[in-house]
Amino acid sequence: MRRNRRSGRTSIRRASLALALALAAMAFPAAASADDCSVPFDYSSPEAALAVSACTEIHLAEGTYTPAAPLTINRTVMIEGDGRFWTTLGRSGAGNLFQVNSGGALTLSRMTISGVTAGSPVRVEGSGSANVHHVVITGNHSPGSGGGVSQAGTGAVSLTNVTIKGNSADSGGGGVSRTGAGSLLLDRVSFTGNSAGAAGGGVDSAATGSVNFKNVTLADNRADGDGGAVANRAGVSGMVLNNVTVAGNTADADANGTGDAGGLAAGSGATLLRSSVVANNTDRGGQAPDCNGTAELGGYILLKNLTGCATTGDSTGQVPAGTDPKLGDLKDSFTEAGPTLPPLIGSPLINAGNPGAADGSGGRCEAVDQRGTDRPQGDECDIGAHEVAPPSCNLHASGWSAYAGQLQNLTLGCLGPEDQVFEIAEGPEHGTLVELNPVANTAAYLAPAGFTGIDEFTYRMVNDLGETEDTVLVTIDVLPALPAIPPYYLQPFLTPPDLPRHKPKCKRKRPKQRAAMAKKKKKPCGKRKR
Repeated sequence: MRRNRRSGRTSIRRASLALALALAAMAFPAAASADDCSVPFDYSSPEAALAVSACTEIHLAEGTYTPAAPLTINRTVMIEGDGRFWTTLGRSGAGNLFQVNSGGALTLSRMTISGVTAGSPVRVEGSGSANVHHVVITGNHSPGSGGGVSQAGTGAVSLTNVTIKGNSADSGGGGVSRTGAGSLLLDRVSFTGNSAGAAGGGVDSAATGSVNFKNVTLADNRADGDGGAVANRAGVSGMVLNNVTVAGNTADADANGTGDAGGLAAGSGATLLRSSVVANNTDRGGQAPDCNGTAELGGYILLKNLTGCATTGDSTGQVPAGTDPKLGDLKDSFTEAGPTLPPLIGSPLINAGNPGAADGSGGRCEAVDQRGTDRPQGDECDIGAHEVAPPSCNLHASGWSAYAGQLQNLTLGCLGPEDQVFEIAEGPEHGTLVELNPVANTAAYLAPAGFTGIDEFTYRMVNDLGETEDTVLVTIDVLPALPAIPPYYLQPFLTPPDLPRHKPKCKRKRPKQRAAMAKKKKKPCGKRKR
């Protein structure tokens, strides 16, 4: 017995020791690999981590970081934040935030860059390269060019799932400036509210080389010079816009008569448009509202105003000039790709894109739109960066009844996307619809007194993406009014409802009575049992 007890105690001790070691391992995990560095846990700041050559992957925890000097990139390094809402970088001193030099290769993701006041948030020079994805670049200013990104070298720069909003440059490229020959890829990017003191409120390309726009929205950008949205000043081929929306931008913003093309300054046959829309832009001088130069068409284009703009190439599927694209207001995509301009009901952009397989090759539509929605959603893909997804839900149509003179609550619409609301197409013939709440998809039907039979009305679902193809017929069976029922106390032949019964209070017994009851072995009323 004693040996067994000792053996049991030893087992318990061993188990306790194993548990303690396991908890210690959880509390003090193994050190990260030498090339994986964390701020502020391993190093106090981004510049401290970059100063260590072994740090090739740097994670910035939640917080705001304002380095005193530019973050110079001379090697391959990946810098990742905790997300656009939690990690923010910026600086107010002179110079760029990220300076990528020859030999440097920067990958930047999951953060917001804001508050750079005297330089470009990201500047790439020489043979350096940059891959920026899932980043918001907003509220920055450059005294030179490139309020958001400046590409000045031969290395490649790619922006994917990026919002470039509210940036400015005293020179060209309020959003992105390109003065080097390196390739530039813009995939699922939005440019909104950027401004330039020279050309290209959104993008200014002043060098030869490849520039590809895929699923890009450019809206509300301004330039004092040419190209409120995009300026292709190189004058050579290489710029391609596929599934791009350019609308609501302004050239010659200072109205001094020196800038043209509120939408696209196309150069001389240097810009190829495919499944894209350029419309509703402004040239304050009036010479070329939507574009100037010569735009090369690659099929399935809506170019609304051709004043000051020549076209060449493939006009297959081109929407006639002057056609209203019927675009809605900027709509948040709730992704780093930023807002889009959705086509509204009846827009000529819907199902008007390239009919080939949506794979992005050979001039065909991109496989997904700017938000990541698959193409096509309809018979064909749509022109522009936003693919319309039609409402899909089960609509409530019938099965209600109401008593004459009384209200009946109704549920209309569906339990589908939150942005769907109903709209009454034709009201009821006899009754009245009240307490309409299109957002909650509820209403109430007031049946008229003295009417019995079938009443009906129609409604449809509407949102900024489309509507149901047909209206929905709702039928309500109006029944005779219920007879008034008097209260029970006025009903002599009806049994009143059961009322709660209370025990009668126990009367106190006199001493003689209690004694007599005790002899008969009866329990006195009110006496508690001990």
